[in-house]
Amino acid sequence: ANASKQGKISASESTYPRFYELKQNEFSKVLNDTQHSLFLTSIVINQDFWKSLTPEQQKAVSEAAVSAARLERSQSIADAEVTKEQCKKDGIQVVALPKSEQEKFKVLMQPIYKKYENYFSANYVREIQKD
Repeated sequence: ANASKQGKISASESTYPRFYELKQNEFSKVLNDTQHSLFLTSIVINQDFWKSLTPEQQKAVSEAAVSAARLERSQSIADAEVTKEQCKKDGIQVVALPKSEQEKFKVLMQPIYKKYENYFSANYVREIQKD
């Protein structure tokens, strides 16, 4: 927020849930909704600790992690809607990226999709491409 106030930057990237938290609303009068990314909240566990768990415990932790990830995603999507509404109330213009521009972005991303198609779990990149 300080760099924006000082005129050192004219734009930044963020997510809806962080827009007000990072005080970007104080200096941003336009929010471009590109729908190009959903940031991830990672769950990290020490490898030695993981190996010390029984298979049953590993399964329980894995299931809890998936459940937590789904809840976090659901809450992030809901938070985005709340933030969009607050922006409208605060006079911040929310501009949706037109479908034609989204399609251009998808075409430009093809080499990246190809590069990482075998990096993640099976079908993960194809699932991303569905949206």
